Order: sequence, then C-alpha cells, then structure tokens
Amino acid sequence: MTPEGEIFVVDIMNYRVQVFDLDGSFLRSFGQVGQSAGTFGRPSGIAVDAEGNIWVTDVMSGLIQKFNSRGEVVSAIGTINDEWSFTSPRGIYLDSSNLYVVNRLQNQVGVYAFQ
Repeated sequence: MTPEGEIFVVDIMNYRVQVFDLDGSFLRSFGQVGQSAGTFGRPSGIAVDAEGNIWVTDVMSGLIQKFNSRGEVVSAIGTINDEWSFTSPRGIYLDSSNLYVVNRLQNQVGVYAFQ
C-alpha cells in the first residue's frame, strides 16, 4: 500500500498490476505482456517502498522492475549483463537499505544492498 492509501495487486494471468483504493474500487492498471522493462512475462511478487515506488518481480524474464506510483518504469534490474542476476524471482521485500528476493529455482533468498 502506498502512502496515498492505494493497494497494488499483481494480476499474473493478465500480465499487469491493478490498483485499488481502500474501499476496493478499481483505479487503474499498468503493464502488458512482454519481456522488457515496463512489460511482464509472469509478474509474481510486489512491494512498495517508503517513497511509494512499486517493485515487481517477473519469474519469466528474471527482472525486478521499479515503477513510480503512476505505473511508469523507473528502472529494471536483473538482466543478463546486470551485476544482479535472478532466477525465477518470486517474493520481494524492501527495508530502508536492502532488497530481499526469493529466487525460487536457486532455493534461496538473496539480500541486495541499495541506496
């Protein structure tokens, strides 16, 4: 949930994230099928950071994408040339300085420091 009280839900089979208000009313959605930043192959985990950015794991592409509260891509990590590599990332959690990622096929939880 964002500071504005919006609830974000991963819609796995429709390759998107849906946004609802606290009463459960649909507000908007973002994402579409694909294998690049701003799209999803199979979105799975979701987390919201203290600034209201939305982080989404994608088990098919191996990407973790960061979106602003409007659903616009801020960044993506986990590409083959990236120093961070994820194999079927599922769950995600953020604290003030670390990103925790459940890497299903590696049977591990990775801890990644960020600023």
